[in-house]
Amino acid sequence: DTAASVQRFAHETVPEIVAVVVQRWEWCVATLLEACSVLEEARGNASTVNNDGRVGHPSGEEEEEIEYHFGALARILALCAKIIRVLVCRFATASPRLFAHHPPLRAFLASLAENLSRLMAAHEFLHTRGLDTQHDEYVDAANESGKHIRCLGKMVIELIDNRAPLEPTVWRSLLSFYLQYLKYFSSKEDQASRLFPESFEYRLAVQSMRVLADALECSDSHAKKAAADVIAVQDPPSRGLKPLLHALLSGYLPVTQTDMDRWSEEPLEVIYDDLTGDYRHSMSGAAEFLFLATVRNNDDISGGVVAAMVGEVLERNASGELEHVVVREACYRAIQISFSELHPTHLDFNQFLQAHAFPDLALRTPNAILVKRRLAMLLTDNWRSALDDRSMRRCISAFVHLLTRSHQGEFVNDDLVVAVWSAIALRNVLDVFGSPPEAQQQELHSLLGTAVKGLVDLAGSISHSTVAVYVLKVLEVLFEEIGTGMAAYGGAVLDVLGRIWESKSEHAMLRCAVLHCLSSLVKCSGTSAHSEMRRRCLDVIRLCVDLQRDRDMVYVAEGLALWLALILSLPEQPPAEVVDMFGQVLPQYWEAEVTEHLPCTLVLHLSRVFLLLDLHSRPSPLPLIQFIRSILVSDREPSIHVRTVLVCILCCEYYPLRPITSAFLFFSR
Repeated sequence: DTAASVQRFAHETVPEIVAVVVQRWEWCVATLLEACSVLEEARGNASTVNNDGRVGHPSGEEEEEIEYHFGALARILALCAKIIRVLVCRFATASPRLFAHHPPLRAFLASLAENLSRLMAAHEFLHTRGLDTQHDEYVDAANESGKHIRCLGKMVIELIDNRAPLEPTVWRSLLSFYLQYLKYFSSKEDQASRLFPESFEYRLAVQSMRVLADALECSDSHAKKAAADVIAVQDPPSRGLKPLLHALLSGYLPVTQTDMDRWSEEPLEVIYDDLTGDYRHSMSGAAEFLFLATVRNNDDISGGVVAAMVGEVLERNASGELEHVVVREACYRAIQISFSELHPTHLDFNQFLQAHAFPDLALRTPNAILVKRRLAMLLTDNWRSALDDRSMRRCISAFVHLLTRSHQGEFVNDDLVVAVWSAIALRNVLDVFGSPPEAQQQELHSLLGTAVKGLVDLAGSISHSTVAVYVLKVLEVLFEEIGTGMAAYGGAVLDVLGRIWESKSEHAMLRCAVLHCLSSLVKCSGTSAHSEMRRRCLDVIRLCVDLQRDRDMVYVAEGLALWLALILSLPEQPPAEVVDMFGQVLPQYWEAEVTEHLPCTLVLHLSRVFLLLDLHSRPSPLPLIQFIRSILVSDREPSIHVRTVLVCILCCEYYPLRPITSAFLFFSR
């Protein structure tokens, strides 16, 4: 109940508990390993007696007793691992100095790597024994021992993250264990476990990559240096670096058959995971994280190693066969990861595009979708800044063609994943492209017009709201690039946006994206916007800004922005319905309970709408002055007065020579 007793508990009782648990754990490990050794010896003796090919094993009561003891030992081990993980990590965080000088704990951690290797052998033995004898107790014991090993791996990750004060030799032995397992797993002839994310081998491989990557990226100098020493153990260091990078490139980064099956069955989920997912718990994602950590922490030598390795692999895998395409996709992924280490010293990106990327983008084989998706992802990353004008034009042309199902009567692309990523890549390339020379503008606008048609079809076929938002953002960029020429495509765009608006009433984020897209369309169309566009926009605005319908004010900001865009696009006198709607909606915002909760941006939007309508219709500004005065003289929150001052400043911009200036000065006093 006192600080002293808590401190005494932390410094005396916890170390005692840790010592007891570690002692029990060591006894369980030793007993389990001894039992495996005895059983292995018994199986060997029986196998020499049986000549009919059957695997020998004890029978009757002996077998049942062995099974029982194995299951009990494995369960105790798994429980000990959970307790050890919690105690050790809390101990390391709360009392790092005591942790570093705790004899039982230091001995436990010093022998942990060796015990992990022995436990791995016991796990494999029990798993094989269970398969051979068809006895579930052995399989259960193998599963429990696997959980135990992975639980200790989580403990190692937490110790790295918490900068536990371990000796360098302990770090090196632990990290060496995980590195050796990665090499062993990548060289396994039986690759079935690599396709099954629930298997122990798969999970341990992912965990091994996370341990190594976390050690390379952590702020603890001992763990970081140990990881660098373990990976680049040879002299020169590049000779030690290359085997790991090559193992990641050839064994872990390539897409698997499971990935391709999911691509064909759930393309929208694949896109969503690419855009928003956390990959560190998947095989390829953990490999990417470790690849990045490795090249980033060896930046003085990693660029040359990656460039040479990727060039060599690409030359050996130049055909359109699936096996070669998968390897090339992994190479492009490695290049995507290693931008700052490769560019510009070790890789001329524009020459690389001419030699490898553009030929792959032009491929018509079904397997080519893998490299097309990856190249599009590559150009949404830092590499787009390395493009020269010629490469940019070729990229724009290539991705526009991949957006369409057909181009000039010729089949181009029918894959949804490639189409969406091509759209995102097109947007990113346009962001850095700038304004082309006048002679090339017509050609660019023609290409972008084709892209708008493709995007309209694409947006109408996507049912996933988050993915649809990304596609609509691309449309906005194209509207800005094409400008007033968008009026030619306005009808088709309005139809698609209308369908999305009606069908996605429960998805506020997607509906807001539709409103942003409409605002951009109206701005770009300018005074050439046709009456049907204005009518449909007014219908949407009425739904958004009417607080009787949208009490939660979900779409008010976007609706007011669309209203502003529409007013600015009007040539002269606003239509009567625009002014009438303003008169119908405005009183709702003047109510005290509504105005107090309006964000500042909404107050400014609302005032700007009023002022723009006032400039068109030339009424007296007195209604707005009366509104400002009613806010100032009432007992409101200070934020309301701040908004009012902003509105007054805005009024001065629109009415520099009218009475509102003197009104502003009067109210500001």
